[in-house]
Amino acid sequence: LITILTVAIGISQIAFNILFGKIADAIISGGDLNKIIKYLIMVSIITIVFIAIRDRIKTYKNNQMMHDVNYEVLTLLQKSDILYFSNKSTNNIIQTINIDSWEITNFICGKATNAINNTIVVAFISAYIFKLSPRLFLILFIGIASLSLMYFLLRQYLTKIHAEFRDRQSDYFRSMFSMLENIFSIKVNSLYDELGTLFNRANDNFLRVLDKNEKATIGINNISFFVIRIVILFICVKSVNLIGNGQISVGEFVSIAMLLNILMPSLNSLLGFNKEYRDVRVNYERMDKFCKVEKDINGTEYLTDIDSIKIQNLEFAYAKDEKLFDNLNYEFEKGNIYQIKGTNGTGKTTLTTIMLGLIQPGSGSILYENKDINTLDTLNIRRNIIAYVEQEPIIERMTIRENIELGLDGFSEKEYERLYELFDIASFDNGKIVSQSMLSGGQKQKINIMKSLLKKSDILFMDEPTSALDHQTREILKKELKTLAKDKIIIIISHDENFIDICNKVLDLNKIKEMK
Repeated sequence: LITILTVAIGISQIAFNILFGKIADAIISGGDLNKIIKYLIMVSIITIVFIAIRDRIKTYKNNQMMHDVNYEVLTLLQKSDILYFSNKSTNNIIQTINIDSWEITNFICGKATNAINNTIVVAFISAYIFKLSPRLFLILFIGIASLSLMYFLLRQYLTKIHAEFRDRQSDYFRSMFSMLENIFSIKVNSLYDELGTLFNRANDNFLRVLDKNEKATIGINNISFFVIRIVILFICVKSVNLIGNGQISVGEFVSIAMLLNILMPSLNSLLGFNKEYRDVRVNYERMDKFCKVEKDINGTEYLTDIDSIKIQNLEFAYAKDEKLFDNLNYEFEKGNIYQIKGTNGTGKTTLTTIMLGLIQPGSGSILYENKDINTLDTLNIRRNIIAYVEQEPIIERMTIRENIELGLDGFSEKEYERLYELFDIASFDNGKIVSQSMLSGGQKQKINIMKSLLKKSDILFMDEPTSALDHQTREILKKELKTLAKDKIIIIISHDENFIDICNKVLDLNKIKEMK
């Protein structure tokens, strides 16, 4: 629809210029001037209406398409291998996706439709001039050929400059994010001057390439402008001779002069379309790489409940020569509370991540109900059968109740009220929207714990659940877990010795390493 409206606007502009030329002929020869003026007014109104409709649709569709592209790529990345993000900045990824989706949608809704319109405009005007005088068309053809040759000879140089411009632009934004990305580390290590220097250096590199890009763009635009003016000048001079010979009328000359002011910019834009296409291909290929990132393995077999988890002959290493686990075997059964303990670097969080099916081991397997996790629908298992208490919970910008409900497919309102009172959520919940920075670590942990306990899960993972809790809340949680233990597999990663007395099974990763 945008393309059709854009072409209609282009054709109406051509019609307006041709009709305007007929006014000159009507004045000279005494034609029906009022009729021509009525047509001009009608064409002008139609053009204005088409432009208003097109721009309204274009603005909406451009933003909607951009969101659709962002949504598709981000949801695909959400389901990609978690290790993909281990050495990448999510801010940089989001910035790249946002820039690329804008470039792609702007190309589709703007540049591609304009290219179709420009092609039709050039064809219509060229045919009109050829019909009036093949000699004028020959001058026009020489101008078109000259501009086409210039763009053809400079295509690789322009592509190279623009690619460098994009790279330096990305470097600049990455450096900008670094200024605030890890503010705690910046403050602790007083890295203000060093990061400022890197940011200024990125800006210098960006400005250098920007200057080069602008020089090339200005140079090409000036050459194009010169060629266009020369063509218009030659056509005007030749037209005067044709008027003298009676081959074209004064009105037709006026139409030609006005149409040339439409044709040459359209031609210039059309010739630059190949560069614009190559540029957007860079954006497309970068987005395509995101879409092709290796995804989580997810089987199809469905489980409704889980009574046991077995670790069989598990081996895993982040580096080839440094095995984190070597032939690890262990079993977790319902009715027990387990502690996974070990010093930093022994793989406590990594082990739970493997057990969740988010990281693939080098060898060995994780069995739920004696079935390999890779054959199971782990998306369903994590959604409905597993609850996970994070060490550093993320709070979305919404009310506390909405944060608790997020991801839960139903719960008892009576149980909600009991836990709400038990963990004293009311002391910091005023019913208004909250954000990550508005709540303390203990408050965020209380929200996350309450959410996990509301979930009707068979397995409860808790990663340092008491690190920010006061003594009273720890005791409340301990009592709650003891009550729940008979119906769940509860696995706790914690260094809190006062909290661990409720655990009746311990997996000590330090001792396993010592035995190895």
